[in-house]
Amino acid sequence: MHLDKSADLLVDEDLLLLAARKGHLVSVHELIEEGMNVNVSDDTGRTPLIHAAEKGHVEVVRELLEAGADIWSLTRNGMTADILAASEEVRQILREAMATRSKG
Repeated sequence: MHLDKSADLLVDEDLLLLAARKGHLVSVHELIEEGMNVNVSDDTGRTPLIHAAEKGHVEVVRELLEAGADIWSLTRNGMTADILAASEEVRQILREAMATRSKG
């Protein structure tokens, strides 16, 4: 039974990564409400925030930031969400959030 719950958690966290990458705001919101870890990462070190920023999904980026996503999270190559941001609008949102949160 414990293995089943662990497997479900992995699937749910994968769903959050996928929803963020695809820009599915409602799904991202619902998964966060269900208690998914907003800082889960894939095998490249990309978090939902990094995926959303990289794809230019402005509202998903905002949702993840409001849920406490780690702005300072790094990919395995040492890149942050603001470096990988697909648009200047997303980059600006991330930089404003960085200015209001202290690193650490």
